[in-house]
Amino acid sequence: MGQRPRRPQPRRAPADKFSTLTLADPVEGDVDQTRLEVVRSDIKNAGDIMRTLKSYSDLLTAEHKTDSATFDKLHTLFNAGIAPQTMNGFYRGALISWQSQGLLAPFKENTIGVAWQCSRFFSPWTGKKFNPIDAAELAKWTEGGEPMGSDPAFNCSNTVAFRTIKEKFTREVSKLAGVRMEDATPEEKQKYGYDAHTFFFIGRPNKISMLPENKGKHVYQFNYRWKLLKNIPPDCFCIDEITQIADGLYLGQLIYATDWLKPWSPTTPIEEYKYRLFGYFLLMDEEWHQRRLRIGFDLQNT
Repeated sequence: MGQRPRRPQPRRAPADKFSTLTLADPVEGDVDQTRLEVVRSDIKNAGDIMRTLKSYSDLLTAEHKTDSATFDKLHTLFNAGIAPQTMNGFYRGALISWQSQGLLAPFKENTIGVAWQCSRFFSPWTGKKFNPIDAAELAKWTEGGEPMGSDPAFNCSNTVAFRTIKEKFTREVSKLAGVRMEDATPEEKQKYGYDAHTFFFIGRPNKISMLPENKGKHVYQFNYRWKLLKNIPPDCFCIDEITQIADGLYLGQLIYATDWLKPWSPTTPIEEYKYRLFGYFLLMDEEWHQRRLRIGFDLQNT
């Protein structure tokens, strides 16, 4: 007897990039599974991840509180994400929310967030650019303070556009303050619309989060603190961290040292700088950027 013909197997529909989370497996860091399920439910109800994050941003803006269930969701989502092994090229940026700490949070009011609603029109930030470097260039920028090892290193910058009168005013103030700034290439200006690179940092994978509340989470880290990068306060006190939460979408934490008097050294124990979380931001590829444009999420410099 002949073999029966096999029934064709139904094809699985490809995962929807815009509604599918990419999470670390196994779980690491501080991930509350119950809260993560609430985030998944929020995504389902909103229709996609970007709309969910916009709703979080809108809610935090309306609340202007430092303690919020929405911040708890962002904390869980950040810790649930994957630590990227590399970042290369240009990524668009969007702010979700500032989160005030210490003296900047009287009565648990998110004073930085409130102030941002007035000052955001002066911000020329559009995203971040990542350029791979070799061991010699890494040693140059860090004065030998960070070895290359097996992980890739990137010399990175924030990208800025000077279109409006207020943004051009920010450019002139930055010049007076001695901010290091390099013009974008004609190709960058035409393709991505930014005018310059500024506030430089070194990007490295496989770092342990500096925040104790992230409980040993592996992250991709942006170190602005190296002296030769010539950043000014408050950015010279900054070391940001990101995780990948979806294909082409990254959730970042804005982290600043609160002990400004202690000189930066990679050999000083991290806890001595008293790093605190001051907000959340996004980096994204061009497909996510197009979706962000359609829903009107943080469009100041798009």
